[in-house]
Order: sequence, then structure tokens, then C-alpha cells
Amino acid sequence: MQTSNPLLALLQGIVLGLSTPMLIWAADLPLDWKIGSILFGVGLWTGIFCCWDWSQWWKDRRTRSTEIVMRDVAWNFATSAPADLEGFKLAVAHYQQEVSNTLWEGERVVCPSGLLTIVVHRPWLDGEKGLTWLELESPDKTAWTEAQLMFSLHQAMTKLGELYDHSYFEGLIRHDERSFELILGS
Repeated sequence: MQTSNPLLALLQGIVLGLSTPMLIWAADLPLDWKIGSILFGVGLWTGIFCCWDWSQWWKDRRTRSTEIVMRDVAWNFATSAPADLEGFKLAVAHYQQEVSNTLWEGERVVCPSGLLTIVVHRPWLDGEKGLTWLELESPDKTAWTEAQLMFSLHQAMTKLGELYDHSYFEGLIRHDERSFELILGS
């Protein structure tokens, strides 16, 4: 049984570590304390390694080691939105107020670079089809505000096609100054 709880993984490792020497002892086979200790150590580390949920650990490590931008912005890409930036800002502000009861203005500068690369992962599509790289250029070609970036993202996401139940914006993972990964939620 895999777990992301380190104490439970340690306990499972101890059980596995003790079981091998105990089985040898129960079978009335000769067991030296040195060999028993080695078997216990191997069993302990094998148990911990096999019982630890490495995928969750890697996911937590990846999101912890990088900055997540605009995590506080609530938006659903499946929502129809106005075709102009000012109308879109009002739509996002209204949605933000309804969903999280917070005020959103969208004027905060997110990125000083005018050209961004955003990776979109759609796991319901097979292989390479599930990864899309969006190249976005800011309207003034110098910096991105939250409103400009959300507006451009919304336009790009509607062109990508069906998002199924992964249509909720949950932030952007910053990889470097001009590249991000879009986090989609359900």
C-alpha cells in the first residue's frame, strides 16, 4: 500500500524489515545476529522505498520549488466572455466576486516580458497531442497585467477545443521569466 505519510511508510518498512528475520527464526534455521541485522536493514529500506508514494512526492516537490502565479484568480474557461478586454475584465471580476467573494481588478503586472510561452497539459489526449505550447504576445509588447494575460489565455483556450471538466483556471507555474505551465482544475 503506497502512502504519502512518512510515518506510515516507515512503519510499513519496519514490518517488512522484521518479517524476514522472523520467518527465518520461525523456520528454525540458523540465524546469526549480523545476518539478521542486515536482513532487517534491507527489508526496512525496501519497505520504505516500495510503500512511499513517489508520484505525490514529486508533484508536491515540483509545485513547492516553483512560484505559482495568479493562484488567487478564479475563472472558468468554459464561461462565455465578452470579446473586448474591458468587458472581459468585468466578467472575471464578477465571476471572482461570485466564487470567492474577493475583489479583482486585474491591473497587477504578472510578467515584465512581452512574449510568453505557456504549456497546456490536457491528460485526456494521448501522448504529444496532450501537450500544447501557446506563444502569447502582450498587447503593448512590454509587460503583462493579470487582465491582459487572462484575456489572451481565454481566447487561446477556446480555440484549443473541448476542455471537458478541466476548465477551471488554478494558476500558472513559473518556470522562468517568460515560460509558464497552465494549471487546469475540475
